[in-house]
Amino acid sequence: MKLLKIIYESDVVEGAANQDSSKYYQRTAARAIVLDNKNRVALMYAHSNDYYKLPGGGVEAGEDTIQALKRELIEEIGCQVEILDKVGITVEYRDQHKMTQTSYCYLARQIGDKMPSSFTVSEIAEGFQAVWVKNIDKAIELVARCKTSSYGGQFMVKRELILLNAAKKLLDNQKK
Repeated sequence: MKLLKIIYESDVVEGAANQDSSKYYQRTAARAIVLDNKNRVALMYAHSNDYYKLPGGGVEAGEDTIQALKRELIEEIGCQVEILDKVGITVEYRDQHKMTQTSYCYLARQIGDKMPSSFTVSEIAEGFQAVWVKNIDKAIELVARCKTSSYGGQFMVKRELILLNAAKKLLDNQKK
């Protein structure tokens, strides 16, 4: 899968100097741009910090990225998916969390019925809500308008815009 962007602290925190990340905790995550049968796009909205993110999350021990992604999508947006394509990889160096996060992103389509979400305690605390927006352009617009002050949310907004725009190119190329 193609590396789309490395996001450094200085890309998110104005005036920040990037730190030595050699001893940072490594986290691997899987995310998706999920389309339903009307080409609506699934997003997660975090009410408490006022940002949108793509559904997905951490890869647990014994899982590969596809297994983790399918589990996370059932939990967060309540649906099973078929993977349509690879979107790309982002790497984030979150200095304040002493973490390097590598996110693998896929383009997927919902299959079967939508079920209720089953959020974790921390997702409930953040006021997470699954929302389906009109199309990928609307998803890009909503994420681009986010002005969250949340440290993690700022990284997510940067990351999601990169991934959504890459997915938009894939979708545009499929129309040709």
